[in-house]
Amino acid sequence: MDTKLEKKLQKFLELINKETGISSSFDHNHCVDMFMSICAESIPFDCEEIQIWLVSVGKLRPRDARAVKTMAEKFRDGRRVMRR
Repeated sequence: MDTKLEKKLQKFLELINKETGISSSFDHNHCVDMFMSICAESIPFDCEEIQIWLVSVGKLRPRDARAVKTMAEKFRDGRRVMRR
């Protein structure tokens, strides 16, 4: 995993409530901001790798890591993702 990406994920995990994942609008927006920053900086990312890292290293619940992966896929595919 790219070290810049890992730092972004670590910072993201510091900002969110791990008990709720990205279900709250506050944490959802943090996730959107993170991926906007990743894309703006052209940091390479693999959606599956992000999900695995969030569960194994970040200790995020699998369900919540899947939600982040889904958002990553939207950014990867160039789809529009709105802040709440």
